[in-house]
Amino acid sequence: MKPILLALPLLALSACATAPSPLGAAIAHSKQVQAVAPTAEQKNNTFIPADRARQKHARDAYQKGEVKKLERLGTRK
Repeated sequence: MKPILLALPLLALSACATAPSPLGAAIAHSKQVQAVAPTAEQKNNTFIPADRARQKHARDAYQKGEVKKLERLGTRK
């Protein structure tokens, strides 16, 4: 009788592991719908040159505490 009692929890766990998740499928579908495939031209145009002067200005502004505060995002104003 004891081996049967030990096997029941394992059977219950294995049933949960193989059941497909409807939420997971919905999330995967949403990702597919929202993805935009890049064109061949966009794939080849990935180099963005560094602007050293702009980087230095941003770093100096951060160190001086002159960084602009971000606006709060929301749906209501």
